[in-house]
Amino acid sequence: MDRISTLPDNITEKILTLMPIRDALRTSILSRKWRYSWRSMPKLAFTDDMVKVHSSCPLLKKSLLVNAIFHVLLFHKGPTKLEFFSSFDDFQMFSEVDQIINYLSRGSSVNELILVVRDNYYKLPVSFFSLQGLESIELQNCVLEPPVTFNGFSRLRRIMFNNVKVSPQMLQRFFSECPLVEYISLIGYKLLGMDFAAGGSKFTFVDLLECVPLIQTLEISKYYMEFLSTGGMPHKLPTSLPRLKYLDLDMCLMEQNEISSTMCLIRSSPLLVKINIMMFGNEKLSATNFLDLEDYSTNFLDPEDYSDLNLNHLETLEIRGFSNLPYEMEFVKLIIAKSHVLKKVKIEFDYNVSIDEELKMIRDLAGHDEDIRFVTGGNMFTFVDLLQSVPLIKELVVSEDYVKCLSAGGMPHKLPTPLAYLKYLCLDVCLMYHNEVSSALCIIRSSPVLENLIIVMYGNEKLPAQKTPTNFFDPEDCSNLKLDHLETFKIEWFSNLPLEMEFVRLILAKSPVLKKVQLELNDNVYDDEELEMLRNLVRYPFPRASPSAQLIIERP
Repeated sequence: MDRISTLPDNITEKILTLMPIRDALRTSILSRKWRYSWRSMPKLAFTDDMVKVHSSCPLLKKSLLVNAIFHVLLFHKGPTKLEFFSSFDDFQMFSEVDQIINYLSRGSSVNELILVVRDNYYKLPVSFFSLQGLESIELQNCVLEPPVTFNGFSRLRRIMFNNVKVSPQMLQRFFSECPLVEYISLIGYKLLGMDFAAGGSKFTFVDLLECVPLIQTLEISKYYMEFLSTGGMPHKLPTSLPRLKYLDLDMCLMEQNEISSTMCLIRSSPLLVKINIMMFGNEKLSATNFLDLEDYSTNFLDPEDYSDLNLNHLETLEIRGFSNLPYEMEFVKLIIAKSHVLKKVKIEFDYNVSIDEELKMIRDLAGHDEDIRFVTGGNMFTFVDLLQSVPLIKELVVSEDYVKCLSAGGMPHKLPTPLAYLKYLCLDVCLMYHNEVSSALCIIRSSPVLENLIIVMYGNEKLPAQKTPTNFFDPEDCSNLKLDHLETFKIEWFSNLPLEMEFVRLILAKSPVLKKVQLELNDNVYDDEELEMLRNLVRYPFPRASPSAQLIIERP
């Protein structure tokens, strides 16, 4: 019997699930066992390209597509996950989609439904609300209007709405009828027809969170944030969110309601593990005119307001669109100060933040005064300070500007405490600066289990060979260098300078299990220089601790 016919059923199902449905159906010709395997695929994903028809025949494509979908559903044993990705409006097939959903509502086993509509809005039919087996729904560009007879989805745990048109009252009613919801993602771009801010009864964060007491993950985008935070929030929610672990919010510091809503949610979530904040609109708020807001938001970060804030489980803080404004920085400091087990802080800068502002922010976070410099005067924040703060570091990538600042003042022969877990190291290094040279060697010397080393040379094309640091490769400094685990070594922008060659020789001599050495040449290395370098390597090959190390020389 052939190998594919002996595969376990779960492996066969996994293979089929990863294939486009059109190809999955074709596997029925492979063997007798595979003939009906597609019928038990747990996931069916229907897309416009299921059928191949010339674009000038939209009616024919519509007919073939609808027939293909019904054919698959009719002969399938019953999928648990169903996905539709289509431009229904292009084919004028909204009524046919209604029929498909109506068919599924009659005893279907579907518990996960993804319905992504492109180009236009699709109004969900009444039969959609009869899919009582649903545990997860993802809707995009749909209109949601539950009928008066709707009693909720009793099993629904995960909700993702992307640009779903729904009124505040309908949204509140929908959530209130789904008591087991644990995951909510509300993303909107236009939110046409939604008016949370004016007229009639409002639907706020307080109303939303009262409907979903079991919530574990909450993702709220810009426009939903604007509407749900209308009127602000209390100091703390009437009932805490004891299960909420992941909070992802868009927030504008120009809006006091959004600020108070964010802090209320954080304060009311004692078990938060991860906070993800996307800053928006703050680029219009310069440090000079930011002072104009103090009259209405002076208590934003008043320590007295946060004496009861305890983030004892928070492990990760991520902020995107960071503009390095005073209140943004105060927010970061507040969260860090209240998070005793915090492991990771990731800040993604807005495009308007310059390198100088970025370095200033690092000084600020490091706890230094405003007038302290990295390179001259006062206390400095160096590689030693950084690496002592992260004893479990496994990967370290430091680019040119950070290397300049962190290497100020040089480095010791070896770090006080070795980097026992560091396996991947990537550094920008200029041989003109002895501090950067000594810092690179110190880190390498202090990393006993290093497996991958990448050095990006910069500025060396301006460096005459006679002006290179004379003690860069002092034999006494490198006698105790052991790279017993190094497997890959790469130099980018290699200029074929003597000291660069000496560095390569040193690494090869100290790496007994090295498998690959890659030298990527700088643009300033001419063809005749490259040829001469290759000749020298043939005449005077590098002494290698690893006889199997492969040397590759290439251009970018």
